[in-house]
Amino acid sequence: MNEEIETKLRGNPEVSQLVINSFRQFIARDRYLLEVNANERSLTHRIGMYLQAQFDHYDVDCEFNRDGHDPKELYIGTEQTDVYDDNAMTVYPDIIVHHRVSNDYNWLVIEFKKSS
Repeated sequence: MNEEIETKLRGNPEVSQLVINSFRQFIARDRYLLEVNANERSLTHRIGMYLQAQFDHYDVDCEFNRDGHDPKELYIGTEQTDVYDDNAMTVYPDIIVHHRVSNDYNWLVIEFKKSS
């Protein structure tokens, strides 16, 4: 795992260790996906599976875009955006650790950027 990621996660040691464990499992079991340059969604799905095992009292979802009946999203630009955005200004989390039917805050949100 990238040392920079580990350094950033050290601010919350309990959550950090769960995330680090998940990434290590991914590298140990699914390195092949990296070697063949698999799609980012394939990678995040597998990492999400390992995160679910670590966060067993939460829901772990990939590309989750709902908050009840409203979209769960993050705006990254200054332009007005909506859920039908075709300018890539609206971001749906690659992986989110949360409670689906709850007003609780998101426990963990991860956005991935893959480079070959």
